[in-house]
Amino acid sequence: MNTSLKGFIQEEEISLVSKASGEISFIQHNVGKRQEVQQTLLEIGFKRKTDIILVQEPSAWKDRQKESYFSIPHPAFNLILPSNLAIRPRVAIYIRKTSSSLLQYRNREDICQDTDTIALEIYGQFERFLLLNIYNKRQLDENSRTQKNSTTTISRIILELELDLPFILIRDYNLHYTWWNALARNPTKEAKELVSWLDKYNCQLLNSDKQEGTFYRSNIREKSIIDLAFYSGNF
Repeated sequence: MNTSLKGFIQEEEISLVSKASGEISFIQHNVGKRQEVQQTLLEIGFKRKTDIILVQEPSAWKDRQKESYFSIPHPAFNLILPSNLAIRPRVAIYIRKTSSSLLQYRNREDICQDTDTIALEIYGQFERFLLLNIYNKRQLDENSRTQKNSTTTISRIILELELDLPFILIRDYNLHYTWWNALARNPTKEAKELVSWLDKYNCQLLNSDKQEGTFYRSNIREKSIIDLAFYSGNF
């Protein structure tokens, strides 16, 4: 595939193809459901001419008449939300309208239909690849109201995926492992299962500084690295 992965800087842009053949830039950020953060993120993306903005925990409101959720629009971007909007979405993708000459996309709902995941197939002036925006969150079983029978996005969706196209996996993992955090201790069973799945596809970590913290709060005691991006080995 004629692409050059130039590295990933959290909440910054990454280049996926050389400037000679066009360039796609991304921003990833968990806005924590805060409207002002999401609006600022969109303005940053607009000024940087970013092609794709991937949001976790977007700010969202429910339209009482339509019984569905919506999020913040922006005149320069097309907004993509999960298909099931009866439940508050935990992910959103903004694609710059003027980038249509470089990239085209379609929502791959056949891959997954979940409010915590959006899968897009990106194509245009380069080989097709999948872009997955994921928020790892526990969800109660439909027939239960107890956390005992809840499942996470990773165990419910990701570990079941069989992907035949090159892909980029961008998500708020909420998991700790020595691969991306040398200080991580006692990884959970879910973290180990995720790493096994990533190994199956020979995935590589895109974070340019693999030990840089990505989650902050005033009383945090240890470095937290939970927002990550991987690309498959067949990229």
